[in-house]
Amino acid sequence: MIQNMHYFPVLSLFLIGLFGLFWISGIVWVLRRISTPLGRLLFLLLVVLMAATAESSTGILSALNHSRLAAPYVLTMAVNGVLCALGLFYLIVEGYQRLLDRLHRTVPSGVDLSRRNSVFLMGAGFASLTGTGSFGTAYIGFQELRRTDYHFNGDDLGLFLARPLRLAFFSDLHAGFFLPPSRTRELLAQLRHAQPDAILFGGDAIDSDWHSIEDLETLFRGCVDLAPTVAVLGNRDHANPVDMTSYLEGMGVTVLQNQLYLLPGGVTLAGAEDELFKPGGHSCLLQADGPSILLAHNPMSLFSLSAEAQAATALMLSGHTHGGQVAMPGFGPLVVRDDPRLVSGLVTLEERPPVIITNGVGVTTVPIRIGAPPEWVMIHIQPGRDVQASTRES
Repeated sequence: MIQNMHYFPVLSLFLIGLFGLFWISGIVWVLRRISTPLGRLLFLLLVVLMAATAESSTGILSALNHSRLAAPYVLTMAVNGVLCALGLFYLIVEGYQRLLDRLHRTVPSGVDLSRRNSVFLMGAGFASLTGTGSFGTAYIGFQELRRTDYHFNGDDLGLFLARPLRLAFFSDLHAGFFLPPSRTRELLAQLRHAQPDAILFGGDAIDSDWHSIEDLETLFRGCVDLAPTVAVLGNRDHANPVDMTSYLEGMGVTVLQNQLYLLPGGVTLAGAEDELFKPGGHSCLLQADGPSILLAHNPMSLFSLSAEAQAATALMLSGHTHGGQVAMPGFGPLVVRDDPRLVSGLVTLEERPPVIITNGVGVTTVPIRIGAPPEWVMIHIQPGRDVQASTRES
């Protein structure tokens, strides 16, 4: 099975440009209604500050996570949302007025079009923002964590097992402001129901502030009580890799950094270092006695495998991509930073080992998932000639 999600940069640029047009139009509308030069200057400074805050919003949220205060982020998103809504309706009203002018029709006497437009635009702006926020919250809230199962023939992978092996794999929690405790409780409950032989974590436990790892203690301790739990670090975990590793190991999690680990049934697991920080950090593959399962946060590690390392890899497990996080139906993910073939699902490229890429559990930057639902993966390695994948809501 090959799941290849397409990448449409033109659509991405179009949507970004469209929202940029609405935002700038909203700024112009406000500037036209500020009478003093000082007021305009202060408003422009506010816009610059909001843009900077939006750019660094993830860091602000993580820093404020433990106090549960997010005023800078909420205020910034609210004002920017209002500006976009104002800009949209400003363009509509301006276009309507130009159409009236072209048709040589005038506004009835006694009507203050400027005041009417102002009230209309402000009301429509706030209504649009409120409606969008309500829909977004409802959409995110009703997204269930899905479980995706993959079935393999161990002989086909070069893994000769004495008994079937069941591995649970999840990644990209991004603990912080956007990861509610209910989501980690849901994940742990599903893992307990699945009863895997081992649990693998693909990295990015935190979003920015490494202290957010404390929010995951119940999850990881529950995993360790359930089955041997092994992890690698993701790019976000490198905010403080030493303390992150120490904290995880203190909870009983084995953290692999270019190291081997023997799974139940005698299968070797190779844990790679993150591709963004230590490219090629998977030389341990060459130390294994036979084909191994490679746990690597970034699927782009696939392209840094030497010929010998590829031959030593039976199956690769990765996260990092979030499945695109926003993937429009019929178009695929709007933004893909790396190879568009390595986004989500089971991917098999010619002359390379198969890769399972999970959408991940959490989100980053914005709490939105469209077309890329949160998931964890169950891998069954047992006799059987066909490779199959199935998805279900738990």
